[in-house]
Amino acid sequence: MQNAKQERLRLLDVFVGTWDTTITLLDQDGTEGAISKATDTYGWMANGHFLLHDVDAEIDGQHILSMEVIALDDSGPGYATRSYDADGSTSDFIAELSGEQWCITGSHQRFDGSFSADRDTLTGRWEQRDGSEWHPLMTVRLIRRS
Repeated sequence: MQNAKQERLRLLDVFVGTWDTTITLLDQDGTEGAISKATDTYGWMANGHFLLHDVDAEIDGQHILSMEVIALDDSGPGYATRSYDADGSTSDFIAELSGEQWCITGSHQRFDGSFSADRDTLTGRWEQRDGSEWHPLMTVRLIRRS
């Protein structure tokens, strides 16, 4: 049982490192808007049970810092994540990594993305719920620093 958990955690090694991120904001109809930059850094907590994700972004003229903790989801095959934002808010998500696909689902936001074959680029799209409907929020492209 412990080996299976460790194997699931090790799948997240694909994220470890620093990534240069391009963010393209989207209007509700999907039209591309402002382009922003960020740095995403992933690393294992000393115990190896939690992957830490730091975000340092400049979005639409605002400097945004956040931290995310990614852990095994004991209730399913995926991962539980919690994001901590600079304004004191938190967001909880369930994520799944299947092959090259990385999907994240929360109550008000969701992400559908995929890694390149060499695992050095992650591209995807965030959507946000407005009542019962999902609308485009942004696209992201993370490129691993060498």
